[in-house]
Amino acid sequence: MARKENVESLDLLLRDLCDENQLFGGKLVVFGGDFRQVLPVLPHRTQREAVGVSLVSSVLWPKLTKFRLTENIRAREDPQFSAFLLALGNGELQTAENNYVQLPSEVLKPLEDGRDPITDLTSLTFPELDLRNFSSDIFTTRAILTPMNDDVDSINTELIKKFPGQPVMYKKFINTLCPGGMIPHELVLKEDSPVILLRNILPSSGLCNGTRLICKGFSPNLIECVIITGHHKGKHVFIPRVKQRPSPSSKYPIFFQRKQFPVKLSFAMTINKSQGQTLSQVAIYLPRPCFSHGQLYVALSRARQARQVTVISPDTSQRLAGTHVENVISYEVLQMAGII
Repeated sequence: MARKENVESLDLLLRDLCDENQLFGGKLVVFGGDFRQVLPVLPHRTQREAVGVSLVSSVLWPKLTKFRLTENIRAREDPQFSAFLLALGNGELQTAENNYVQLPSEVLKPLEDGRDPITDLTSLTFPELDLRNFSSDIFTTRAILTPMNDDVDSINTELIKKFPGQPVMYKKFINTLCPGGMIPHELVLKEDSPVILLRNILPSSGLCNGTRLICKGFSPNLIECVIITGHHKGKHVFIPRVKQRPSPSSKYPIFFQRKQFPVKLSFAMTINKSQGQTLSQVAIYLPRPCFSHGQLYVALSRARQARQVTVISPDTSQRLAGTHVENVISYEVLQMAGII
């Protein structure tokens, strides 16, 4: 979700270029989004501060004309699941902003004591990896989702080991530092492995933050890939190394710059990164509760039917008796957006 400063800057720019007395300079601007989804990410800040930088808190919000869409097109094949998702997103399934939500029994898979969760995740989402006989098309519509980058990295590390082929390793100095959103210092890839783009490189050609690709060739300073999502699906592209610095919010005692390929393995991805994607098979791994507004709603909404979603959490077989997962929402942003 875009921060309000971005929209307000666009308004000022169009006023300067066109008509200073009209909103957006008199130009028609269409925004699309769902305030049930994840709010803007503000490291080390409170949820109220995240609400404060969202579009509903902008001085422009009362001046916009709102059109409300009420039907979940992605999940319309499963009306019962669609109704559950709307109730979850509207905060109707909990009495406090930070509380447990009862999940439908058909999406829940309790984790057995002592069993490696990655084994279950692999067999559910990518069973072909164990057979070593598969097409790269399986990575187009399947993914493992989890809230934290640390869990994403551990899952991707294990799955690339199982992936057939000779590994190609790209390393970078200052290897112990990898703040959120930064490119990893050590990038281990194999031919036909799935990756996700972490930066906008050339949006007009489909190379946007969040685009998923399949690796096809490697050289020291270029990676050849095929786009597997969006309007440019099937297009061959080259990904270069880019320079990147950590954000000021990381608060590292030293300043450094990393030059690395802006991609990351995408067997698993964070829930935030999965926004806007439609998948045919989703495994949601929750070793810890969802920690920000809209995460559980986004994760469960990636598939069309309940039978295409599986939630795995250590708590579901222990403390929560197999039926509940903790969810965080913000009644304030839902009220300001006119949802409740």
